Amino acid sequence: MKINQEFKIGIAFIAALVILIIGVNFLKGVNLFTPANHFYTTYEKVDGLVVSNAVYVKGFKVGQVKNIKYDFSKEVPFTVEISINKDVKLPEGTKMLMRDDGLLGGKVIDLVMPENGSNYLANGASLESEIATGLMDALGGMVPQLESTLAKLDSTMGAINELVHSDRIDNMLASLDTTTSNLKQSSVKLKSIMNNDVPHLLTNVNGIASDVKVVTTNLKDADFAAIIAKADSTITSVDKFVEQLNNSDGTLGALLNDRTLYNKVNNTVQSADNLLIDLKANPKRYVHFSVFGGKDKKEKKADNK
Repeated sequence: MKINQEFKIGIAFIAALVILIIGVNFLKGVNLFTPANHFYTTYEKVDGLVVSNAVYVKGFKVGQVKNIKYDFSKEVPFTVEISINKDVKLPEGTKMLMRDDGLLGGKVIDLVMPENGSNYLANGASLESEIATGLMDALGGMVPQLESTLAKLDSTMGAINELVHSDRIDNMLASLDTTTSNLKQSSVKLKSIMNNDVPHLLTNVNGIASDVKVVTTNLKDADFAAIIAKADSTITSVDKFVEQLNNSDGTLGALLNDRTLYNKVNNTVQSADNLLIDLKANPKRYVHFSVFGGKDKKEKKADNK
């Protein structure tokens, strides 16, 4: 049987078309010969997510984005279909998290599984969607803070510039120069004191220390036991003397304790005092002196009268 030329061309065209389809899907990461399960979710926005972007489970690629449909008449317009390897089982509660794949890597899908999942989702089930905060969104949130920081920085730089060009810096530098000069003079004086006065002071201190050492040696050599014994003997003698004074049988005790004797002595002293006063007032009454004696007799008669 002869195969005509048209049939050969048709077979070659079909083979080339199949190879092209397989090659295009291979470049997209789609393996037509691997069975897969399909799952769906919806997003308010896709932010650059396109067909053939990767799907990961804990950082391991298990599939890809199969299709993206949109219907802007709905509140959540985008429906995303993913295909994953059939041997990957998704428990109930699994989320499709859309995140950035690096700075320039576009968007990818992370399948976030619950920790304790027992029931698994069937092929074609809908998953809960979630969008991770991207780097650009974080930077967008930081822009107002950055603007405020730049404004404060500009104000601070203006204040620093004003301070630098003001006279206060010159005054501060002049004061610092004066302080440095004073410190230099003080250092010279302190050096002079250390070289001249301090050695003399140390010499005097050494002399005082020597005197203190001598006194300490003398105190060490002193017979404190004999001194204390003499002091004790003296105190005993004083106690005996005081006891004799308090005893009325003794002479001193009688003088100190006998009230009658005290009164007699007091009266005697008073009489002596009166006698001296009268003697000063009338000396002729007690003393008679005359060369011839005649005058004394007349005075005596006069006194007798």
